[in-house]
Amino acid sequence: MGSFFIGICDAAYPRRKRKMGFFDEVIRYASMGVMAWGAGLAVVGIINFSEGHSQQNAARKEEGMGKIIGGGVIFAVGRLLIPQISSLLNI
Repeated sequence: MGSFFIGICDAAYPRRKRKMGFFDEVIRYASMGVMAWGAGLAVVGIINFSEGHSQQNAARKEEGMGKIIGGGVIFAVGRLLIPQISSLLNI
């Protein structure tokens, strides 16, 4: 009997699937944007770290390492957590 009501709801609200498809696309692009931001920050951190290493500048190396780790965390959030938003809001 439960599947009967699910079939009625799907037939009554066909536009809902289209809206969720659009929402899934938005989430996908947001995830890609966050991952790109994290990867860019990690690349800048690698550059800062290598400049600090070549100039024997401990502060620059520390700043670069912080950016590398921060970029990795931001990339992981974009890869793992942002896509979960659509599953949380999917009814």
